[in-house]
Amino acid sequence: MKQRFAYTKFIQGLFPTIANQITTTTFDDGEQPDVQNLTIFQFYNHFKTKIISGLEEYVSEVAEDLSLYEGLASEERYIVNVTLKRMAGMGYNTGILRAIPHMLLKPNESCQIADNYLKNITRDTRILEEVGTYFISILEHSDQTIRQGACRALGRIKYAPSIAQLKYIQVIDASAVRQEAKQALNRICP
Repeated sequence: MKQRFAYTKFIQGLFPTIANQITTTTFDDGEQPDVQNLTIFQFYNHFKTKIISGLEEYVSEVAEDLSLYEGLASEERYIVNVTLKRMAGMGYNTGILRAIPHMLLKPNESCQIADNYLKNITRDTRILEEVGTYFISILEHSDQTIRQGACRALGRIKYAPSIAQLKYIQVIDASAVRQEAKQALNRICP
């Protein structure tokens, strides 16, 4: 059951309406089942019916991203270390990006690793734009800690196009997120 929830939570975070679409099309009995009970196979079958070229590669990529995300967000030190070894040779990867907000808020070496990763990949201005845009997009996430981490990430990469959003967050969000937005703004424009 925990594994099912992990997939659903991950995919709902990426594509908020997909889980609801799957429950609507998969279960025709008129009763709306709990989306937390969906399996990865139901997600796969949903995409399979969409006639998407490269579906197998896409599903494989999503599975790899999920694996990286869960490994980096784990509370078990061994799992985090194994995942870090796997990602050592990787460049820009969306699975790693999804884990960065959590890693930046941890008070251990995970924070330093996330910081170094961001510095390395954002040397390329095209990737900086992609990464910055990604973190701006999750400033609206329902999870406060993800918003905090996104603010911190934007500050770490000194992404100037995020200034307006960070100023807005600094006014309207919960106090911990406001504090992170303030610190990010101080890093971007000292």
